[in-house]
Amino acid sequence: MPKKRGWPWVVGAVALGATAVLAVVRDPLLLPGDHEVTGYAVDDAISGEVDNAPAHWC
Repeated sequence: MPKKRGWPWVVGAVALGATAVLAVVRDPLLLPGDHEVTGYAVDDAISGEVDNAPAHWC
């Protein structure tokens, strides 16, 4: 009759999987392959102070 090993290996496997998921979610660039990047810039020539606070649309 095989020896009962209990639940510690299940807990370890779940913890390892959760760690891997968190690493990928926090930094998707860890995954291999091409990644699309979008960049934005500020045009200082047309930027300036605003006189009025933005209106709430909701």
